[in-house]
Amino acid sequence: MLKWAVGDDLDTAMRQGTMLKLQNKHIDFDEWVIHIPADIAKDDEDLDIPVESERLRAFLTKRRILGPEAYPFGHHDGSYQGDIKKAMRSLFKLAGIAFGRDDMVWHDLRHDAATMLVAELNTPLSVAKEITGHAHASMLERYVNPKLEQRREALRQLAEAREKNLKAEQERANKTEAKAG
Repeated sequence: MLKWAVGDDLDTAMRQGTMLKLQNKHIDFDEWVIHIPADIAKDDEDLDIPVESERLRAFLTKRRILGPEAYPFGHHDGSYQGDIKKAMRSLFKLAGIAFGRDDMVWHDLRHDAATMLVAELNTPLSVAKEITGHAHASMLERYVNPKLEQRREALRQLAEAREKNLKAEQERANKTEAKAG
């Protein structure tokens, strides 16, 4: 289950606690929407997460047969699993990824998802905020860690836009000067 949970967290940007408390009854399998009720959401507000990943859809479809009360990210039998740190340590160790307080932790997956949404895919902050379940855009901004190349590209686009604006202003000034002359 953990292998799926890691990939699916990247696909949904859900908090670990929310993902673990999620039950099949919270999933609309026809519309492919996860309805996170306020009682399991950190911010005590209902949240709808569209399921767009084929991998996540396939996983949830397999887990659906466990019944509406089952926890899709729980144990193999669908029972609740409250802590997955030990399982994560094993998975990350097998993958050769450091895990722990000074290395990678579950929460890093949310940072990766937020960074991909905002810095790589140019998702508007208001949309990314809803997807990640943050109450304020300022909190979401803490999660976004743009890479050097992304910053370089943004500044290249800014320079291009400024150059275009300066050229347009110069053309206007030349036209005005020509009319006056």
